[in-house]
Amino acid sequence: MRHRCPPGDTHAASICQAPAPPDGRWSEASARELLRAFGVPVVPAELVNSSAEAVRAAERLGFPVALKVCSPQILHKSDIGAVALGLGTAEEVRAAYERTRAAGERAAPCGVDGVLVAAMRGPEGRELFAGVRLDPTFGPVLAVGLGGIWIEVLGDVSLRVLPVDAAEVHRMLRELRGLPLLAGARGHAPADLDAVARAVAAIADAAGSLGGTLRSVEVNPLWVDGNRIEALDALVVTEGNGAP
Repeated sequence: MRHRCPPGDTHAASICQAPAPPDGRWSEASARELLRAFGVPVVPAELVNSSAEAVRAAERLGFPVALKVCSPQILHKSDIGAVALGLGTAEEVRAAYERTRAAGERAAPCGVDGVLVAAMRGPEGRELFAGVRLDPTFGPVLAVGLGGIWIEVLGDVSLRVLPVDAAEVHRMLRELRGLPLLAGARGHAPADLDAVARAVAAIADAAGSLGGTLRSVEVNPLWVDGNRIEALDALVVTEGNGAP
């Protein structure tokens, strides 16, 4: 099955014309590319396969950086030591690359795609969750709420059946009990809710493009600092045939 893509977008077409990946989880690198194809702002990152490449990537992105093993076989990377955060020097990046790569290869018998070197984002931003899951009754359902650990602790989530547009996502955001946190509470910059709504609607469009292969598309967290919005982590799960 081919993915539907936005008309007139040549970068999107390069993603959407690829066959659906095998049953199960996509690698984070592939998930990032799907989101980018639909206009979702994604934190800058590079996929590398050596400690020297990791250092060069970190220098291009700017310290500090985060390292994450990239493999569709690994879901909870932090649980196995396959993530390193806040790396501020080349020496820290080299050591973290070897450590996280080794942890990933122990956990992924078929090997890993590489290690993602990603720019770090500071605590000044707010974290949201935005995801689409296939409900057996209603079909694809979009969920939006406070992200990070808060999605599990507070359960403050607004739901809609797809399709949705940015205006509907804006209404979803205003339903959240945590809305004051986005409005600039405790000295934080107020979130640009229009920009957030556009980003979340783009995530929903990316999920919808997967058609009958969709099982879930999740961004957690979606980092928001005023009008700066970036997906920091992405998960895509499908059922289908072919290669990613």
